[in-house]
Amino acid sequence: MRASRLRFLAQLCILLAIATSVALLIDSLGVSPAYCSGKAGCHAAKLAAKRLLGSVPLPLLGLIAFWVWLGATTLRGGHWSRRWNVATSIVAATSAIALLAIQAFVLKTFCPFCVTVDLVAIVAAALLLLVQRAEGRDQVTQWMHPIALGALGLVASAAPVAWPHFRPATAVPAQLQEFSVPGRITVVEFVDLSCSHCRELYSTIEQLRGDQSNRINFVRLHTPLRSHRNAREAARVIQCLLPDGQRVEKLTQILFENSALDRTSVIGAAESVGMTEDDVMACWADPASDAAIEDNFQLLEGLGFEGLPTTYVGGERIVGSQPMAVYRAALDRMQRSGGSSAAEGVPFWTILGLLALGIAVVGRRGRSAV
Repeated sequence: MRASRLRFLAQLCILLAIATSVALLIDSLGVSPAYCSGKAGCHAAKLAAKRLLGSVPLPLLGLIAFWVWLGATTLRGGHWSRRWNVATSIVAATSAIALLAIQAFVLKTFCPFCVTVDLVAIVAAALLLLVQRAEGRDQVTQWMHPIALGALGLVASAAPVAWPHFRPATAVPAQLQEFSVPGRITVVEFVDLSCSHCRELYSTIEQLRGDQSNRINFVRLHTPLRSHRNAREAARVIQCLLPDGQRVEKLTQILFENSALDRTSVIGAAESVGMTEDDVMACWADPASDAAIEDNFQLLEGLGFEGLPTTYVGGERIVGSQPMAVYRAALDRMQRSGGSSAAEGVPFWTILGLLALGIAVVGRRGRSAV
């Protein structure tokens, strides 16, 4: 195979790594994972990177490195440029192998998008090393003009940014299907009464329920952390009131608005909705109420626990207390596509493909200028 084609294949690998790095960067900075969910190992990789690098996202460093590497592949011939290409290829391959090893032996779980970046980096490095052997000392062959290659890099960077605004809603996880109601979008909220962010979200969710009551089915599941003993006891009292929805809502409101969750405060709140102290004591003595709370928490862990509150709008997970617009956008996306059809993504990828093809054709014609 001609050296120019080998180089272009390596450049395509780097473009794929750029696009994937942008997708990972969006997930690391965003509210709701648009690409890689926590249960797939992405959350573990994100936490590990945060412990190591602090506030600097690892995908950002990778993105910068891949752009530098892409630029290195377009350098004109010369002894120093050959050394630079060899050095960048070796560094990229070594870094990729190290990151794969960390996932395999330290995290013991794999982030699919991270693995994609690492593997294509290794392939690109191998191809570029082959190119160095195939080309002469002062010869650099390009399959397309470097400016066109840069334009493809911009497309590869922009596509993952744009896709979350056009993508269909995520399908509802199988674990949450039991809460579905025909004709309505199910919103499932996992909360902890001791969680300050859950308290912040309470008013937003209540407003959302009021504004969107005609199209949502709302389910609130109490999932206090196991270390939050008071919140767990308060949640058990709420659990004992089920299925009396009206009293559950009133007690939940009182407990969210009152930061004190000691036994005296919880009993007082329960009495305000018609329970007696004996009722509360009987609830705490019944292991079924604790088992129900534990079931809720295990459900959240099975979905990929990242933090509280966690809200599922259909299949879209939103972690933390976010502005109302975030939840409304998720509702609109779910209603638009039903969370099951990818048909609306076809125009997006068609336009993107045609744009990339056009750049490639123009770049191929202009290669003689290199």
